[in-house]
Amino acid sequence: QDIVENSQISEEFLAESDFYIRSNESIFVLHPEWIAMRSSSIRRGDWIDIYESGSFDKIGSYRVAFVKDANELEVTDGEGAEGSNALDRTVSTSLISHIEIIADMKEYEKIARLAGNNETGLLLVQRQVIKE
Repeated sequence: QDIVENSQISEEFLAESDFYIRSNESIFVLHPEWIAMRSSSIRRGDWIDIYESGSFDKIGSYRVAFVKDANELEVTDGEGAEGSNALDRTVSTSLISHIEIIADMKEYEKIARLAGNNETGLLLVQRQVIKE
């Protein structure tokens, strides 16, 4: 990252990002018709646990890559407070349509199969940050 001469350096300049896609992963869509329940405060970068709605069996934990509205625009905090606590996210820029997660093909195949076979849909539950 370029640092402008005589500019103030903050911790953000030196911190490594833990938000990335591994070589075996990609970004996959959780279609709106698959989602039975999710919080309106889910945002890009959050971790979610995905459960089958009917049986409450856990499918897995995933990092949220994007949270989109019906017009494919990113849903963000209305106040512009990035990285805020989920309980502080009282205003958003729009309604959530679908969520995109980081997963590998095998994980996504399982999610898609279970979502297609499950009439009750998927539960998306926000988690605290997972340190790897």
